[in-house]
Amino acid sequence: MSAPTAQILAEKAPHVALSAAQAVLTYHFFRADLAVGRLLSWHESLARVVSSLWFYPVKTLVPLDLSPLYEARPGVGLTDPLVLRAATGVVLVTALAWLARHRCPGVVTAWAAYAVMLAPVSGAVSLGFHLTADRYSYLPCVGFAILAGGGVARAMDVGARRGRGWLAPAVLSMTLIAIVGLGVLTARQARVWHDTMSLWRHAVRVTPECVVCQVNLGYELLGARDPEAALLQFQRALALQPTRAATYRSAGLALEALGRGDEAIRAYRSGLGIEPWDLSLRMSLATQLLADGRMDDTVRAIEGAWRYYPPDALVHYFEDVVRHKPDAPVPRLGLVRARWSVGEREQAQKELVVLRRLNPDLAKRVEAGLGLS
Repeated sequence: MSAPTAQILAEKAPHVALSAAQAVLTYHFFRADLAVGRLLSWHESLARVVSSLWFYPVKTLVPLDLSPLYEARPGVGLTDPLVLRAATGVVLVTALAWLARHRCPGVVTAWAAYAVMLAPVSGAVSLGFHLTADRYSYLPCVGFAILAGGGVARAMDVGARRGRGWLAPAVLSMTLIAIVGLGVLTARQARVWHDTMSLWRHAVRVTPECVVCQVNLGYELLGARDPEAALLQFQRALALQPTRAATYRSAGLALEALGRGDEAIRAYRSGLGIEPWDLSLRMSLATQLLADGRMDDTVRAIEGAWRYYPPDALVHYFEDVVRHKPDAPVPRLGLVRARWSVGEREQAQKELVVLRRLNPDLAKRVEAGLGLS
């Protein structure tokens, strides 16, 4: 190993060590809390990495149908046609870059730098709903921009040195067309981001298979007081992924807005059948049961949370909800039960006083359950 190479490696060693330490911490973090991200099987991770490696250069070269969210499809493996297509592209580009390494070293350098900088967000570990995101390409694809600029400069130099007068105007014309075209596409994309409604309408149009996009558009329509249209979006999302519990809550909220309380209750129960530990679903179910005057069912719906969470965790949860919704009786009910279950009887009594003001009938049911009546 030459001295300059050894010096370069020595300079990079601290960064490699820090990256390795961060990778270990991230691994243990996900093992401890898989709600934030989840560890994937090796073949699913490889499928996502290959898809990401091919996705960004294609979108950079042809920036059409850009979406704020490219959702990761569950269970995609190496035999998926889209993954096989991406793998073929990655292998071909890698092979061509390697074969041209002596004649055009910038190509293999740009491709290698792209792969290295993309690695942390390549999808090897699941981080939420998305597989790829346009913003992840900004830094890794800088090398391609430099390579393109160098190619233009090289073509101009060759044209001047070899007396090919037509080459410079041709290259400049193509460059100008590319700049104008990108400017037009940028202006069009800026209009997509005018507001959240236009953003998610566009996302649903260009990625109709995106469940989260359908749900987000549904919430925008619900906020715009169009529950019928919102319900249609939520139903489309459920048709795409019927095992996503949170979407049943979304559909239930739309049904509530339409005055279809019984159907909303069925939607909430369907969601809890998939994820019985989902506290948001449980709260929505209890709220609708209370609206229907079903006091005992309301109390039972909230008490069901104790099968999945320790009492002290529920104290923190209900405290946070009450802080944001101080006049809502259902979270106050949960806070009374949670404080009582951890032995904070005095604080529970204080919360019960507030509950009596908010909903006297519900407070009586709670008092009976705690043996205070």
